[in-house]
Amino acid sequence: MPVDATGRLAGEPDWAHVDASLARVPGHFFLLWGAPPARRWPEGVNPSEDSEAWFTGFKTAIDALANHLLEKGFPYDQWAFYPIDEPWNTGFQEIPRLKAFCETVKRANPQAQLYTDPAGLVRAEYLAEFKDLIDIWQPELNILKRDPALVTWFQENARHFWTYEAMGPGRDLLPLGHYRALGWSAWKLGVEGLGYWVYRGMDIWWPIEGGDYAIVYQNGEEVVPSRRWEADRDGVEDYRALHLLAHEIEVARQAGRSAQADEAQQLLDEAVNTLVGWHMENVDEITVMTKDYDIELDVFQVWRARIAAMIQRLRTAP
Repeated sequence: MPVDATGRLAGEPDWAHVDASLARVPGHFFLLWGAPPARRWPEGVNPSEDSEAWFTGFKTAIDALANHLLEKGFPYDQWAFYPIDEPWNTGFQEIPRLKAFCETVKRANPQAQLYTDPAGLVRAEYLAEFKDLIDIWQPELNILKRDPALVTWFQENARHFWTYEAMGPGRDLLPLGHYRALGWSAWKLGVEGLGYWVYRGMDIWWPIEGGDYAIVYQNGEEVVPSRRWEADRDGVEDYRALHLLAHEIEVARQAGRSAQADEAQQLLDEAVNTLVGWHMENVDEITVMTKDYDIELDVFQVWRARIAAMIQRLRTAP
């Protein structure tokens, strides 16, 4: 992105590579960027990061990116900056850099969102200084399992609360006990989204050094799914069923059918605790290799049928 000596835009940015990627992206996707576009200063100009010119160039880049993404159909709530992967995973050495970046972004453009994925040495008291800086928190799932205080902090303070896990190799994890259970775990934690490493990595079919994490494989232009991917998709549909039941419970309460709403809520809670209550307390990235965490398909199917029947009862009640 060309800027003049004061940091203001000095020509048309080259969006060719960005636009080529955006052309392949569905409109509902959420985009993460490591940083604003690089600035190309005039020859002989190289301002220090504590100078007003450098900051002006930084702001110019963010504003230009935001305007371009809006033209392509991606408003502010569909993208964020993702400057450092897994801060706190190596202690505190990256935290000052993360905070400085966040503060600079918010000073330059308060509408621009910031994303982080805490892992490792994370405690609720470490996060307070980022409360008004980070818009989207996606902490690693296993630290949430081990520290209920963290879950409470994110539920009370995060504008958006997602989670993820990167256990593996992913190919070794069970389709039902792990991948299908993820949707139920997301519901139990009260998160808005849950992901994992990784949908697709390299185009490989055979085990590689360091393990195979992808859940789909590439065969020319064809994407070949795995049992793990199909189980994850079923888990997302399970989550949708839980969401629909919760909606019908609220409708029943507003209509004055409290007894029926209580009965349905008890069913919902029992279903979630039966499927993943033990998992959430006993299975994490360490114990996953030592405990039998599989779940029988019939168990999922029975609860899905009971949930569907309860939704129908709530919908057809006088």
